[in-house]
Amino acid sequence: MNESKSIFKSKTLWVNVAIGAAVPILSAYGIQLTPTQIAEAVAAANVALRLITQGPVHVLPQQ
Repeated sequence: MNESKSIFKSKTLWVNVAIGAAVPILSAYGIQLTPTQIAEAVAAANVALRLITQGPVHVLPQQ
């Protein structure tokens, strides 16, 4: 099993942060997404990232 890495090195975390930031930016430019569309985008991104995930992450520092 692979050693755990910091949550801040997680692609999944940063993709979710990017999607969260993109929604209000798109809205400011007049592109309105429904909650269903946003949920589908997040789900698709998470499934894609799950396929390439190498190991677990941790939130608190590991001893």
